[in-house]
Amino acid sequence: MKLAPCPDCKRIISRSATACPNCGRPIAASDFPPPHERERFPIGTIILAAIVVLIIMMLALNAPTGISDDDRMRQLKKAEETGRGMK
Repeated sequence: MKLAPCPDCKRIISRSATACPNCGRPIAASDFPPPHERERFPIGTIILAAIVVLIIMMLALNAPTGISDDDRMRQLKKAEETGRGMK
């Protein structure tokens, strides 16, 4: 139930009341200022942003390094020749 002050006596009354129970003033819907709507950050925006961030992270982790298999084999052979290979 939304409440608002009576335009005459300023007592808090229901916005759906037809008259003020305190002073008896007839109340119309236009007598009350519009209620202040609380601005919310839509939860859908937060979820969408999280999904985009996760996709970017997954793509970054699975991105090719730019070194081909042939290049890797050459690096391994060179490391074995110089004695720096893995044992």
